[in-house]
Amino acid sequence: MKRFSFLFLLLCLTIGSIDYIQAETPQRYRHPGRNGIILAWNGSWDLGIGSTEGGIGYKRWISERVAIKSFVTFGKVDTTIVYYDNGYPPELRLKEKRFSLLAGVEDHFWNRGRLSFFFGGAVQFRTSSSKIDYVLYDPHPFETDGVKINKNIFGIQGSLGLEYFFSKRLSLSGQYQIDLSLEKGSRKDTLAGGPGVTQPEKQKITTWNFGTSTSLLILTIYP
Repeated sequence: MKRFSFLFLLLCLTIGSIDYIQAETPQRYRHPGRNGIILAWNGSWDLGIGSTEGGIGYKRWISERVAIKSFVTFGKVDTTIVYYDNGYPPELRLKEKRFSLLAGVEDHFWNRGRLSFFFGGAVQFRTSSSKIDYVLYDPHPFETDGVKINKNIFGIQGSLGLEYFFSKRLSLSGQYQIDLSLEKGSRKDTLAGGPGVTQPEKQKITTWNFGTSTSLLILTIYP
């Protein structure tokens, strides 16, 4: 729930300021040909220690209502998870690297000065590689002690959000997303090993996924 709290707070604050916004002298915060630099933060607001995920991109207004954008996102996780409630194995270490590229368009269908609501669409490519190492205190020869997973994901994305201009040169956007994607990947398990133990073969995986309520926070700087 924490990942939604910031967007909810932002929504309340901006809606509460509509009377002030409407009373302002009209200014052109959106106009054709305007360019912006995107700083994006993707996913949960309470990422753990050893976890980072963010990106940088470009935004261009092609009319007073429509903007195009693109950005790349990088993510890294290196964390140890300990299960205290009789989980087995009781401890594991997760190391993961992620990269994504997105290009899309926003339609700001409702705007009043500094504030606008928009819906958008985009295409996205994501790739990730992860490794899980299990801590086995009394390993058996056929027990899994590690997993390697690689994924390539191709998808389309719909979004609904809002953008608020603090000034003509700085805005903050928050949005929720719906993703439909095709995932192609592989999984390789390794066993603790021993006499007569043959390591499993790599598995290839292809799946369709439908995800909702992921979140994205974007700070846009207009030079």
